[in-house]
Amino acid sequence: MKPTIGITVGPRDDGQGIEGYAPYAEAITDAGGEPLFLHPKPVTPDVLAQGLNGLQGLLLTGGIDIHPDNYPSRNEPGDENMSADALIKAYRMKCSLERDAYEIPLARAAFEARLPILGICRGFQLLNVALGGSLVKDIRTGRKHWAVRKDETDDGNPGESRKHMITIISRSKIAEILGDCPILVNSRHHQGITDKEMSPRMRASAFAPDDIIEAIEAEGHPWALAVQWHPEKKADSYVHEQCRPLFAAFVATAGKRLADLSDVALAESDG
Repeated sequence: MKPTIGITVGPRDDGQGIEGYAPYAEAITDAGGEPLFLHPKPVTPDVLAQGLNGLQGLLLTGGIDIHPDNYPSRNEPGDENMSADALIKAYRMKCSLERDAYEIPLARAAFEARLPILGICRGFQLLNVALGGSLVKDIRTGRKHWAVRKDETDDGNPGESRKHMITIISRSKIAEILGDCPILVNSRHHQGITDKEMSPRMRASAFAPDDIIEAIEAEGHPWALAVQWHPEKKADSYVHEQCRPLFAAFVATAGKRLADLSDVALAESDG
């Protein structure tokens, strides 16, 4: 049996369409998992239980920004006096209250259930917010982020994203999977986190040169890891190929959970 991996998707009217999430499903399938799309819906305890029922892993995908009502930080002077609507306009956010309202409690429930979790881009930010962290609302306005980001390399290859180097911290889970040498990743995010915005339940395991955190992993959890870049994007072969082990490790962990649950069920039936 293949482990079933729940994959969050945006509302049906978010302009991306279900085909926009196909690369995540393909990455899970290629790694040996069975993808299952999770559409946002009104949250009740039963809905959360149903959302996690039958899953052996949860993939939190990329997409639009998280609404500022969901995190406490006001990073720039004067932000504390601005309404959420004013912040959204000032920082050029695009938000979905519907998606946030489903995915944030779903991520918390999955974390508490000790389900393997992989977050990507928005999913990286959402996992941090769900576990008590905050966000830099626009990395282009940060103290030194734009000075680095404006120099991101662009080789002009058709369909390929801009890119930048990151440093992976030794003796971290992601270092075990990808190694602890600097790697090249794609640059496709509007928001981010620094040490100041980190959830107390996570730790940083990779950084960009401007101190934006590029990977986080959970303290005291079997396997909860998130990356700021997009490893599922096949057009960016420079990052997709080197990150195949990330999906393989995630699905393998979910597969072990499935095997353990099957062993328990078998033992109970024999008893």
